[in-house]
Amino acid sequence: MSYRYASGIHSLFAVSDKSNKLVAIPPKTIDISPTGHVLLTLDTASSNKDVYSWGRNYDSELGNGKKSSVSSPEPMSLPGGDRLLLKQRKAKKVFDLHGLVWGKNIPVQQTVSLGYNSSVVYWKVC
Repeated sequence: MSYRYASGIHSLFAVSDKSNKLVAIPPKTIDISPTGHVLLTLDTASSNKDVYSWGRNYDSELGNGKKSSVSSPEPMSLPGGDRLLLKQRKAKKVFDLHGLVWGKNIPVQQTVSLGYNSSVVYWKVC
């Protein structure tokens, strides 16, 4: 799908490859930190999910390399400038908290979470 965004999260649209029409992109998850920043994951048709961020950014919690707050949703990007896309894959091995192998070839996906003045992307079992 190719994306065409209007301002604000209430008007996110994509051009459907099947119908060649604009379709709304609903949020998959929205996380709000106790210190005032927000991460939004879009429910796109692909297995890779776009992440948008905005809000308080005094401690670089938005991951954009700046310390100024952002008033409207912006796509999160990697240090090289590419968009951050949450991915899915199969892990060769998944370990439990004791370091023992819990399973092999387990489906895992990246997810985001927020805390006080911080944001994190991590892998979790699907």
